[in-house]
Amino acid sequence: MNTNTKPKEKNVKTLFQDKTVMEVKVTTDYERFSFMYGNRNIKPAHKRKLKASFMIRQLPIPIVVTRKYEIIDGQHRYEVCKELKFPLYFIIIKEANLSDVQRLNENVQKWSPNDYLHCYMSQGIEVYFKYKEFRDVFRFSHNESLTLLYKGKSAAYSGACQDFRSGDLKIDIKTGKVLADKILLAEPYYPECRRRYYVLAMIECFKNKQYDHNLFIKKLSMQSAKMLNQSSTDDYLKIIEKIYNYQNRNKLRLFTY
Repeated sequence: MNTNTKPKEKNVKTLFQDKTVMEVKVTTDYERFSFMYGNRNIKPAHKRKLKASFMIRQLPIPIVVTRKYEIIDGQHRYEVCKELKFPLYFIIIKEANLSDVQRLNENVQKWSPNDYLHCYMSQGIEVYFKYKEFRDVFRFSHNESLTLLYKGKSAAYSGACQDFRSGDLKIDIKTGKVLADKILLAEPYYPECRRRYYVLAMIECFKNKQYDHNLFIKKLSMQSAKMLNQSSTDDYLKIIEKIYNYQNRNKLRLFTY
């Protein structure tokens, strides 16, 4: 008996053939659809972002509906397609109910900044490589890095976050490095200097033409115990002002009371 005989391999093609499991349909008859009672409300901000994305390019991602055309998943996509008169792609799951909707919503995982970064770097978009290099060198978190790279404009309000997600990132590396270097001068005396509200407080200080950052670092080196973690930009500004003005004859106002 030949014990070296290999077992016959099964033909993979016969096991895994392409099959149409669920048919994707398309329509412009928006009125046949309705929202399932108890599903989440429409979020205007998300709808606006989705609309802007669709106007650039609509990907044929279907919404999911019951046999009665109640929308299980994709309410915002439905609203945008209806408003823009775009074709609506959908699939029907006949026996779905509200519990399925809740379970689906709980398990949807949003893209993280690193997911977007990987996506655009894999497409060879150069600015995302520069963004990653900046983060690797200075070790600020995502939002703080964008704030510094957008000339000190808050990532939450400058449109930087949306630009990052849409692939339209526009950064000023030179200014970002200058701001980062100045903020990190405090690291020997305040290791938490990369915290969001501290970064924002420092940027507010830099806007003040009378503020002398080297003087602040000198004062901080003598009073580092006073620099405690804070939960707002204003709270940081109060502490920075106290440290800065210590033994100063001419007091500098950094926080408006």
